[in-house]
Amino acid sequence: MRRLSGLVLAAALLGAPAPAGAVVGGSAATGDTSYVAALEHKGAGDSDFSFVCGGSLVRPDWVLTAGHCVDLDDQPGPDAPASFRVLLGTTRRSSGGERIGVAEVVRNERYGPSGGGGGAHHDVALLRLQRPSVLGAPIALAGAGDRDRWRPGAQATALGWGARTGADVLGVTATDDLQQVQVPIVADDDCARSYPFDFDAATMLCAGRLEGGADTCQGDSGGPLEVPGADGLPRLVGSVSFGNGCGLATQYGVYAREADAELRTWIEGHLPPAPAPAPAPAPAAAGTTTAPSATAARITIGVTRAGARRVVLRLRATAALHGLTARLARGRATLARGHAARLSAPRRLVLRTRSRLTAGRYGVVVTARDSAGDRVSARRWLRVRR
Repeated sequence: MRRLSGLVLAAALLGAPAPAGAVVGGSAATGDTSYVAALEHKGAGDSDFSFVCGGSLVRPDWVLTAGHCVDLDDQPGPDAPASFRVLLGTTRRSSGGERIGVAEVVRNERYGPSGGGGGAHHDVALLRLQRPSVLGAPIALAGAGDRDRWRPGAQATALGWGARTGADVLGVTATDDLQQVQVPIVADDDCARSYPFDFDAATMLCAGRLEGGADTCQGDSGGPLEVPGADGLPRLVGSVSFGNGCGLATQYGVYAREADAELRTWIEGHLPPAPAPAPAPAPAAAGTTTAPSATAARITIGVTRAGARRVVLRLRATAALHGLTARLARGRATLARGHAARLSAPRRLVLRTRSRLTAGRYGVVVTARDSAGDRVSARRWLRVRR
């Protein structure tokens, strides 16, 4: 298993901070990664929570992770919900974001060791949070219509804060900053040749390079494997499960196969329905900067394009707001999201898209909460010219 518990403690005992650079052959994460979760655990006798695994926010108050990430004590079955908490809305584990307690742990009932004992089948679990996240934007599971997006050879992205080398069993080389690595999807037959006694094509998916050098590692368990959807937004196809070493030739990374029927049906059966996407704002007259909510607070948006994949917002509010989310949309498709914990003074917020902005009109929608918990929103239209 690619589980890593006691990561922070191990680094502290060795007297050195964890150096930057995680996964194997990776780089700093880019784009909207607010859905990527860091799972923290506090066992009996522990003085504080420690980072153990990754995860993905799939609903505002539900996180998907690996089944083996929720069984960390010496007792059979998942650990108590109170022993977990989740960090969301930041790429740096040591600062920013929000930490939310876990109210319920649900592991797939068929979870168990693989045939050869090197991994686990049905390696998925869901964590219901004590409250919805205000900084994380949930990722959608790839559906039946997305099958071609993760065909063998298609490029996928794995994300995590884990170790940089398979020899690092203590996680000393894990990073404080979220990392990503590009790995191609591997055909089931090739994966079965690498893991002849462990691979289960119904619940497992492989990704990696034949020559090695790019992979997930200890501490990345439960973290996402994503591919771009037809609308340019990421789709979740798997979660890090296990592997033989990290980045070794012919030893691909194995992921829970969450985009196929067996696991997707179980996941969706335990989640509330996904909310319908909010419509993009209607065109506004030139010079219009706000569309205030009915509450007393108002948000003013200034927006400029800054490069082929960036939009810069200049935000002001007439009262202190919290839990701010900004969305760049075209039609019903969301192209980028940005988040801020508070808006109490003028601030700049950058929205980064995964693909180049083409000529046309784009909508910017900003929502937040005031001190009474009421929703405040504003809209702005942006025209991109060639």
